[in-house]
Amino acid sequence: MKILGPTFGSELIAAGLGGLPIVWGANDATIVAPTLTAAQAATLAQVVASHQTINLVDYASAARYAKEVGGITIAGVPVATDDRSKLMIIGARVAADADPTWATEWQGADGGSYPINAAAMIAISNAVQAHVAACFATFASVKAAIAAGTVTTTAAIDAAFA
Repeated sequence: MKILGPTFGSELIAAGLGGLPIVWGANDATIVAPTLTAAQAATLAQVVASHQTINLVDYASAARYAKEVGGITIAGVPVATDDRSKLMIIGARVAADADPTWATEWQGADGGSYPINAAAMIAISNAVQAHVAACFATFASVKAAIAAGTVTTTAAIDAAFA
């Protein structure tokens, strides 16, 4: 059952169905429209099919998180950016800052081992921080565009985070 959102009425009007005897439930797509012509019924079916019921800000938030934790590649090293990995990167960054001779074999997101020295860990840490900041900046832009009405589909949100 499809949940109808608050814009459904204006979508009916925009489709030329305003003023017709169409009634729908507040919480679902139970639509009663007994006197529509075949063409009007077809238009109504199209409006229902294309009706956006998802909360776009929630969708954008989930897209931001997926992008944030999806990993990045830095100087050929595939780096995991899930929350645990970010904690490990912070710890390694602290060690690298404290000791310029610090080095380790880092486990890449691909399962490979990569020799990492202090300078490389600092670069990885900086890149991960920039990646996370970019994800939040994109989310802020998308959220503002949703509020302004210029982002109206999940496809537009997906494109913003691609």
